[in-house]
Amino acid sequence: GIREHTLLNGPVRRFDSQYFDGINGNMIERAARMTSGAAGPSTTDADFFQRILVHKNFKGSGQDLRDEVAKFAQKLASEYLDPSSLDAYVNCRLIPLDKSPGVRPIGIGETIRRIVGKAVAWCLKLDIQNTAGPSQVCTGIKSGAEAAIHFVREQFESESV
Repeated sequence: GIREHTLLNGPVRRFDSQYFDGINGNMIERAARMTSGAAGPSTTDADFFQRILVHKNFKGSGQDLRDEVAKFAQKLASEYLDPSSLDAYVNCRLIPLDKSPGVRPIGIGETIRRIVGKAVAWCLKLDIQNTAGPSQVCTGIKSGAEAAIHFVREQFESESV
């Protein structure tokens, strides 16, 4: 379970639930389509969620499920939820990454968490950009990190440096 000492303490900015009204079934569909990767502990990977949330074979059921995931995302983002009720949601599957020498543990979280996270982050995009400011390279810019790398490389390769 979640241990008390692992939780962040201090003032928490609360958002009005209306702040997340933009999270709806269509946003969850978009997030599901953009999510890729391996499965967490439940063994349900991105392809599985794309199938049940988006595939035409599920028609109305897929839409109903997207709407319910959207409600969950809104609740998660705007209300206090007992951390012990979120154990399955926040669990990760650990895999070893050989770093020669040594091993680095890599955590693969649940796919639904990545889908919900995208939707919540889209609602908070401007707040994240304003808060991160210059401390985060290219926040909110598509392929921003890659652009920054290319810029720095060009600067080092230029004759003036």
